Amino acid sequence: MTKSDQITIEFINNPDANVNKLAKKYKTAPSYVYKMRARAIAQLVRLPTKPEEEEVLDALIANSQENGGWQVTAETGALNVQVGGEHYKKHKIQPIEFIHANNIPFIEGKIIKYIVRWRDKNGIKDLEKVKHYVDLLIDLEKL
Repeated sequence: MTKSDQITIEFINNPDANVNKLAKKYKTAPSYVYKMRARAIAQLVRLPTKPEEEEVLDALIANSQENGGWQVTAETGALNVQVGGEHYKKHKIQPIEFIHANNIPFIEGKIIKYIVRWRDKNGIKDLEKVKHYVDLLIDLEKL
């Protein structure tokens, strides 16, 4: 197994793992570890849905079966279903719509997501996430 695979697995098992500690452990630069962290995130994004998201899928499937096929309407479309609050749905354009329409890369998309919701969800914690993602982006762009 390569060093990059080992570091990626570390982040998959513990997404909050300390970059500097892993850099020391694997005798590599923190910037390389950040790159492997991005790789792990990309792999995690492809994992099965969370249990609370299964409820949304079940509702969409039930709607589909009642209407003789997939009938996504303004009321049943995924943009009108939000698990865990209303902090995105209340906007005229949801962050995901903007991010998708403009082909914005992952990290920039996360920055947009957190900056849009910070007042309505986690306050200063979301601003700290914005700051962290900006720092990650700067480090990755320096590679």
